[in-house]
Amino acid sequence: MLTSLHRLIVKHPFPVVFLYIGTICFLFLFGTYNFDTLSREQQVVGLAKSHARTFAALHQYYSSEIVPRATAAGAEMSQYFRDTDNRIPYPATLTNDFGRVLNQDTPGLTVRLYSAYPFPWNADRILDAFEQDALAFLEANPESEFIRTVPTERGDIVRYAIAQTMSESCIACHNRSDFQSDRLWKIGDFRGVREVTVPLRGLIESNYNGYILGTALALGAAIVGMLIIWPLVRTLRTSLSNAERLSARLADLANQDPLTGLASLRLCLDRLNQAMQEADRYSKKVAILFIDLDGFKKINDVHGHEAGNDVLRAFADRLSITVRGIDTVARVGGDEFVIILNGIDDAQFAQKVALRVISAGAEPFKVPGGIDYISTSIGISIYPEHGLARQDLIEKADSAMYAVKATGKNNFHLYNDDIPAAGRRLSVSALES
Repeated sequence: MLTSLHRLIVKHPFPVVFLYIGTICFLFLFGTYNFDTLSREQQVVGLAKSHARTFAALHQYYSSEIVPRATAAGAEMSQYFRDTDNRIPYPATLTNDFGRVLNQDTPGLTVRLYSAYPFPWNADRILDAFEQDALAFLEANPESEFIRTVPTERGDIVRYAIAQTMSESCIACHNRSDFQSDRLWKIGDFRGVREVTVPLRGLIESNYNGYILGTALALGAAIVGMLIIWPLVRTLRTSLSNAERLSARLADLANQDPLTGLASLRLCLDRLNQAMQEADRYSKKVAILFIDLDGFKKINDVHGHEAGNDVLRAFADRLSITVRGIDTVARVGGDEFVIILNGIDDAQFAQKVALRVISAGAEPFKVPGGIDYISTSIGISIYPEHGLARQDLIEKADSAMYAVKATGKNNFHLYNDDIPAAGRRLSVSALES
């Protein structure tokens, strides 16, 4: 990913720089906007809490001080208190009526009380989803608070609700028989919910100084970034070129045998895994030929390692022309090779390829001062007959190859259960770790 970014900067510096400036400005302004929104929302919630506490105190004062004195003087409490002079509103009626006055003056700002046990004249009122949730939550958690930001046609509002519990001054009124309550209220009982709603915008304005500061910081950061990034472009051209060469070299080392140019053990195992999956998909088989050169040590000892390397390269070229284009030839050790035959129908095809390999190995090799000869021992295992795991298949082909060496060399063996384990293992698990 880092190399791709380097390449993009080097090839298209101007668009990348402009994109960088735009991104920095956007992030600063987006952060400023979110901070402003969060700050305003926190202030609105604080305002709602303040209103709720104020109205709760007013409610308590009205019910405990005003109502007893007014009723003792002959006043009557009624929800229709505006009809005559000797009527005063119930505490809940006063709260809800005051909330309507607030809403007329500032749309979205209001306070109200509601309950699962409404007064008879409010029995047909339908609670919305927030009110139902607030009642359920606060009845179970009367010491908590219930807050949500809700979208409306006039903009978002903060709805803040707390529990309204019964006080001593509430008992006599709420237990009156004409209220038709189905329960006898006690001090501390959950009576309902006091909710304050405050518009998210309007009462508390945005802090435009923050946007100005955010813009200035964004431009400053973009300019500083330019001063840092631009000189790096020239350096990146060199580092990118070096990185690409190194990456290609590492890929070659991981997937290609440096001496013969054949597939490495790692690539061989990957190809074997792919071949097994394709065999499962198309109901085919896969053959693994494990090949070891007989007499190769003599060439090294007599003619030297350079001559041995020449023989290995020549043998690798011969192997490559004995297989199809879809097959894989790999060098997996000093003088050990593996052939993976993809999508075959039976073991006979693998045996024919083994014969071609033996024939190719039997041809003379040029060495200093003349020619020399080697032979090949080949072990064969078949997927899925001889195993379902790569490790098992390679080990069994290896064991079959050692059985050939034990019985005269220059031949091939198809694995069977009578062949003993070779006592050696190709390091497959090490590559998978």
